[in-house]
Amino acid sequence: MKKALILTTLLIFLAACSSPAQSGITVEAAWARAAPQSSSGDMGNHSENMGNSDSMGGGENSVGGSHSAIYMVIYNQSNQNDRLIAAKTDVAETVEIHQTRMENDIMMMQKVDGVEIPANSKVELKPGGYHIMLINLKKDLKAGEKLALTLVFEKQGEINLEAEIRTP
Repeated sequence: MKKALILTTLLIFLAACSSPAQSGITVEAAWARAAPQSSSGDMGNHSENMGNSDSMGGGENSVGGSHSAIYMVIYNQSNQNDRLIAAKTDVAETVEIHQTRMENDIMMMQKVDGVEIPANSKVELKPGGYHIMLINLKKDLKAGEKLALTLVFEKQGEINLEAEIRTP
């Protein structure tokens, strides 16, 4: 009986001292901006937003037309860094990772080759920051519907998910 108690205590102690499980990358709160398929502006000018990072799909400086963006929170619950390197969906001709930044008091957007996801942390893709850009939509993105999306990470590989379509 005493040996069983000592063994049980030892196992509990070892379990408490061990490192947490490496569960990898998870994604929460994925959403896309509602947008019509048809273009309402210059196809060559697809900035996420020029001047107001919270408005897309309304106003003369926003994307509208045949472009949209997807946002989310990415958690890296492992002990190793990872990197989001691509995204795929059937709803747009082109899918790119972008970053919005201020340059000379003008909100600019540029394509990036990836987003670092440090170990044991989270990275938020949000308006005014990193986001997944959908260029030349193949169908209307209607609020309340969902779209299928695949994220590609250097180490984790592919993660399939759905993003809720919203009107911000």
